[in-house]
Amino acid sequence: GLLTFRQQFRNGAGGVAGLYKPTMIVASPDGRFVYAGSTHTAIFSRDPATGTLSYTTNVSVPHGATGVTLISDDGQFMHVSGGNVITTYSLDPSTGIPTQVHQVGTSTGAESLSGLTAIEMSHDERFVFAVADSARSLTVLNRNTTTGELTVAHVYENSDGVHDALNRPQAVRLSGDGRTLFVAGFYDTTLALWDVDLATGQLSIQEVFTRYEHPFVGGGIDVAATSDGKIVFVPVGNSPFVGMYRASDGVRLADTYDLRGSPGRTYTSINFGLSDIPPAVVGIQPVVRDRESLPTADLAVTFSEPVTGVEVSDFVVDVEGLSGASVKSVSGLGTDYLVTVNTGTIDAGFDEGTLTLRVADDDSIIDASGDPLAGPG
Repeated sequence: GLLTFRQQFRNGAGGVAGLYKPTMIVASPDGRFVYAGSTHTAIFSRDPATGTLSYTTNVSVPHGATGVTLISDDGQFMHVSGGNVITTYSLDPSTGIPTQVHQVGTSTGAESLSGLTAIEMSHDERFVFAVADSARSLTVLNRNTTTGELTVAHVYENSDGVHDALNRPQAVRLSGDGRTLFVAGFYDTTLALWDVDLATGQLSIQEVFTRYEHPFVGGGIDVAATSDGKIVFVPVGNSPFVGMYRASDGVRLADTYDLRGSPGRTYTSINFGLSDIPPAVVGIQPVVRDRESLPTADLAVTFSEPVTGVEVSDFVVDVEGLSGASVKSVSGLGTDYLVTVNTGTIDAGFDEGTLTLRVADDDSIIDASGDPLAGPG
């Protein structure tokens, strides 16, 4: 994870324009173009092999103070939130230059988009979710995957009996499976979880965490989640705190972490607690030995993290052309174990036999958090 400095661009230096107080940066899905800017957008071509950027031009693609930019997976369209409007641009496949094709916002009658703070696209790109501070709302927009145009489909407001879940929302993120929408709020609600109907894009409130019920200083200003959605991080505005929520028998608040420090301090290792990601088998490889040991064979089994409870009964041998094969012994510690198997005898009619070792998932192998192999079940 170590970063090495490569390049630097400054507004007005070397012919670069469009980088005055940039508030966003995003790359095209194929990695060939990078967009950065605020009131204008600077466009860079990128060498996918080396990562080197070259400034090409700048265009008037305003993002506003808290603008967010989304690019479709096919690289054809870019959606930009700014002020009270979401603007859709088509992207030239050769130059990356955007051309405006559509707008939706308060000027087109979509009052729920007043004071936009963030947007997020569904994984199938059929919906866009937008949160707005001034309107205190969460809007679901249908997205035409052919033209990129957006139309308002569902609006949820803070007065809709959603327990202050939308009092000044600041950020929105989808879980890895696209079924949960995380919304961070600055005022009362630090984090709200919404269930997503994958067919219609409709939302229903699942759970709300407020700053009054949990030890937070101020509200959330952003939100990020692990790919499995089990751990959610919420940086807290006007304070050096980060809140972490973990999923275990439902969602619960795990802790608050104080990241304050002296000016110029670099944090190289912060303990955010144990992950809920279960251990897994990452490799089973035969160990080469001399011919004197042919009645048995050794196989090295490697786990993704240190585990305990690894025993003979946790392994099964599948054979073809062999009789009498079985697991003889298991030794090891942490992530690495050695399994010795009796290879048995070759069946009549076979010149040779094959033996495959696999791990039985009976929940007896666990990690330091008590999570069983490959999760519960």
